[in-house]
Amino acid sequence: MIQKTKLSQVLLNPRLLFILYSVWFWFFSLSQLGILPQVWPDEILFFSPSENLFKTGHLSTSVLSGLIPGMDHKTLWMPPVFMIAQSNLFHLFPISLETIRLFAVLISFSAAILLYSILKEFKFSKLACLLGFLSLLMEVLFFRFGNSARMEGITAFFFLASLLTLLKWHSDSVFSYLIAGFLFSLSVLSHPFALGFGITIFWLGFIYFPFQRKNLISFGFTFSIPILAWVLYVNPDWDLFLIQFGAQLIRKKTLFSSFTLITKLNIFLFGFGWIKVRAVWLIVFFGCLFYVAKNERNIGNKELKENKLLFLGVWLFTILLALYSSTEGYYVYHFLFPMAMGIAFLVDSKFTLVALASLVISFGANFHFVYIHWIQSNTEIVWKTQTERLKTALSAQKKVYLQALPDPYFSLRTDLSNLELLEFIPGELEFPSEEYKTTLSLQDAFVVYDTDRLNPVIASIVNDRSVWEKLEWEIPVSREHWYHYRTIVYRKNVSN
Repeated sequence: MIQKTKLSQVLLNPRLLFILYSVWFWFFSLSQLGILPQVWPDEILFFSPSENLFKTGHLSTSVLSGLIPGMDHKTLWMPPVFMIAQSNLFHLFPISLETIRLFAVLISFSAAILLYSILKEFKFSKLACLLGFLSLLMEVLFFRFGNSARMEGITAFFFLASLLTLLKWHSDSVFSYLIAGFLFSLSVLSHPFALGFGITIFWLGFIYFPFQRKNLISFGFTFSIPILAWVLYVNPDWDLFLIQFGAQLIRKKTLFSSFTLITKLNIFLFGFGWIKVRAVWLIVFFGCLFYVAKNERNIGNKELKENKLLFLGVWLFTILLALYSSTEGYYVYHFLFPMAMGIAFLVDSKFTLVALASLVISFGANFHFVYIHWIQSNTEIVWKTQTERLKTALSAQKKVYLQALPDPYFSLRTDLSNLELLEFIPGELEFPSEEYKTTLSLQDAFVVYDTDRLNPVIASIVNDRSVWEKLEWEIPVSREHWYHYRTIVYRKNVSN
């Protein structure tokens, strides 16, 4: 009996579980770094300016040359922090998909560590901190969106670092606000979505903690420095900024106006594993939080570490508000962090079974993911087969426009180095300029995954069957597989 007790104590040791699941996360991520999650065009759109910045010193996007005005001269449609960070990697590591994804994994894991540290600062129990941390590492959505070479991870990292700075070094008032302001500015300059986190930062820094004018000035001063630097960089080409960034806003506005509430819910749940089960759990999750809030006697207590629920409520509210006004499923990644804090809160509020249920769902979804992608089919072999087909189909072409999922850009640029590759711009971005039409008309092939999403200009070009031939196939995987997409290749006849 004594031996069994000691064994259970060892197996349930929080430090041991922390290490074991951290090792599992890294093994799980690194073992499929260049294969899963599937490569999305967004990754290439942010890789290209990073590569050009490293090689030429200019932030330009060659894969959009001739498609969006000025992109091959100066990329201004997104703030630069993420792309600058990626470009610096190439001083030490190869210019490859694996390098930028390794960086994404490192940043996401670091963000999870920051969340764990924040939970400790809030004085959650060891078990609560552990389960909150594990809820991130075990969630399929965290893997799917955090390990893609996009800026979700670095945006969350700088935001959480700003929060932790205010919590940990609040006694050094001015210093902590100077650092927190700078870090939050880097978060915003990684992705503008972080602006929605400003309410959470303000609540923590100026409502929970006593408001002081010097702290507000300190925070605002360092927050404004990187923003001002970006404005000065943009200023000589303000017209290009309005075209590039404005086009993004128009696209998002168009999408947003077409979305119903059901569409938004589907976008929110899209990345989770076991979607229906997770949806039921989320209803229970919010119900439990509401119950605790209603019965929490010291809800008005001004002591921060005795009043965690109010901060959590503000954080959840700001994230859900930002998600409601967004159009991308990727942003749900940011919801996982307050959800993890909510799980920790439930553990310390005697709702441990609800918290454990979340981990069980994540574990089951992970097992299901492995079964679908590595037992039912070998995704690495599937991807090699797909790329071989594409290489054969495009072997005689010189200029190729890609609108494919998974995106074969990195494979094609390695195996067919003579190709000039362009990446798609969403159909909602309409640039009917002559340069745009001319650029598309000069392509030898178009690779797409859905003809319904084909840009009208491209559709009119490939409609001439005397010039263009159509090849079509579907990746032979189950409908639940992340590679479940068609491939359609329009290529010029060799005789032409």
